[in-house]
Order: sequence, then structure tokens, then C-alpha cells
Amino acid sequence: MSEGTEVKNDWFSKFKENKGLFIGSIIIGLGLLTAAGYFAYIKFVWEPTNEESKTAAWKAETYLEIDSLNLALNGKPGDFEGLLSIADEYDGYIGGDRAKYEIGLALRDQGKYGEAIDYFSQTQFEDVMIGTFAIGAQGDCYVEMDDLGSALSKYQEAYNRMPNQFTTPYFMMKAAAIHEENGNFGDAVDLYKQIKDDYPKSEYATNIDKFIARAENS
Repeated sequence: MSEGTEVKNDWFSKFKENKGLFIGSIIIGLGLLTAAGYFAYIKFVWEPTNEESKTAAWKAETYLEIDSLNLALNGKPGDFEGLLSIADEYDGYIGGDRAKYEIGLALRDQGKYGEAIDYFSQTQFEDVMIGTFAIGAQGDCYVEMDDLGSALSKYQEAYNRMPNQFTTPYFMMKAAAIHEENGNFGDAVDLYKQIKDDYPKSEYATNIDKFIARAENS
């Protein structure tokens, strides 16, 4: 047997004896490379693009504010991008989410409730206010579509999300109104009383007794 063959066989024997160690080292090495690549992507790609996305729609938003909905949605070639293209371009970024929310608002105002719901439902806001309103706005669209069951479900989802003095009683009031519309006055009373007890400082608690009395006497 040649010296080269002996060395090769010796290495192979050691590999078989320490197979788990060799494989574990490879897996750890690959994991470190993956982690390094992920953090590099976040720092050098995602974060800069995310910051860029926050201001990408500023011109389209100015047209949204003055109710020029078609310009806000579609933009003006050679001048500025519309919300629809910005939502696609920055999908997964803060600016893209905001564009989707604003598209939903524009479509709702145009009476395109089903399309508005689709855009509202694509948003993934983590904050209390806009994230909750994106859910509640779907409820508003369902009301316009005379689908009170779906509207109630969205209002309930909205008022159960991140309870606070503003959005929680606001969507409780909307849900209670649907309960009354459906003849479920006991459920409406429960919500009105919860607003009175749990959110006494909210503006919705100011005249809540008259809502309680009306529902109790219906």
C-alpha cells in the first residue's frame, strides 16, 4: 500500500469516527453564513429601501388629500407614481403598506368596496391606530355592502386589537349599532356598559347612558 493510500484511508477512518462532528461543523458554518447574509441584507438592502418607501408616495398623497382619486391611484406619467404602482414596488415595506391603506380609502370613497377590502386586508401595520383602522375600515365597507355579519366580525376584531381609550370604544359603538340593527339589544347594552365602565374618559362614554337606555327599552 502506498503512503498516499495510507494517508487517504487514515483520513477516511477519522471522518467515519467523527462523522457527527464534521457534519455539525458544516451545519454551524452554513448557519453562520446564512445569518451573516440575512443581517447584511437587512442593513444594506431592506433598511435603505424601507426608508425610501416612506416618502415615495408623497406626491400621490397630495392628490388623495384633495380628492383627485384617479390621479392619486394612477399617478401622472413622467411626473409621479401613483399609489397602485408604489404599493407593488414597495410591497413588504412600510411605504408599501401605507400605500395599500390609502388605496383602500380611495377605492372605498369610489364605492368599490370589495376592492377596498382586498387592499385593507393586505396591510400589516404593527401600530395601534392605523393597524386597527385598517381592520375597522373593512367593517365599514361590509356595512355598505349590506353584509352586517362580516361587518360585525371586523368591528369585533378591531376593538379587541390593542385595547385603548380611542379605537376600542369607537369600534365598540359601531358593533353595538349593528347589534341593535339586528335586534340583539342585550348584546348592544353589554357593549355600551363596557364602554361606560372600562373607558369612562373616552368621548364615547359622555352620552353613553342614553344609548344604554334606548337599547334597554327597545
